[in-house]
Amino acid sequence: ASGQRSIEGIQSILTSVPLLDDKPFLGLGLEMNSLTRIASNLTQQGYLTMMSQASPRRSFRMDGIAHSLGFTHYYGKEDYPILRDYPQPAVWGWDYETLMYLGEKLKIEQAEGLSVFFSFTFTAATHSPFNDPGSEFHSRPHELNEMAGYYNTVRYFDWSLEQFMRAAQNEPWFADTVFIITADHVLRASLNSNDWFHNFHIPLIIYSPSGAVQPGVESRFVSHYDIMPTVADLSGEPMTIASCGYSLLSEHSACDGALVKQ
Repeated sequence: ASGQRSIEGIQSILTSVPLLDDKPFLGLGLEMNSLTRIASNLTQQGYLTMMSQASPRRSFRMDGIAHSLGFTHYYGKEDYPILRDYPQPAVWGWDYETLMYLGEKLKIEQAEGLSVFFSFTFTAATHSPFNDPGSEFHSRPHELNEMAGYYNTVRYFDWSLEQFMRAAQNEPWFADTVFIITADHVLRASLNSNDWFHNFHIPLIIYSPSGAVQPGVESRFVSHYDIMPTVADLSGEPMTIASCGYSLLSEHSACDGALVKQ
């Protein structure tokens, strides 16, 4: 992870621009500068580009960020119909509804001739307060602001992602899609000032049903900054990017330096 806040993860994943104490971050001025806008580049190549978040549309100024980065479609909490009977409303929105809405939108676009797409989705159920997703996801008694609530919402997110992937398997675009799953930052409750690796160590999964990305475990240190150049590589489209990371399909190690890809 590049930081300890969600917007820092969003910035580093979508722009590969570093977080600096004396510089504005995404949503507060960074977007006014010249930087690589992967969504804009792919839009120009004929991709449908879509950004969605489980949280309200204006959360993190994501509606403005989506527009400034060149996404042609943007959705937030207000757009998703509630599909399940939850015991309480969610402050940040529900992941199942967010992912199912994405699947339905892609199905509609497919019927209208969708060929290629790039989609970025930001989920929210595992963010405190941990709203109760229902007793079927309880591994322990639910608590709104304690670790028990976090564990239960992780189970709920895993289930939501499973439902999305099961539905996606039946779509014609599934086989040729590359899925990238990561976290924005670690759980702050687990921060340890004496363990920097622990404080920034998050999961990163790249799944390619077609085998375009071969199965394996990456032994190098990699970071959020490496995701945007990896997406550019995976697209196979001609573009120039400026990045503080390297494509994970290259032989370079993360943090070796900046890369400009022709």
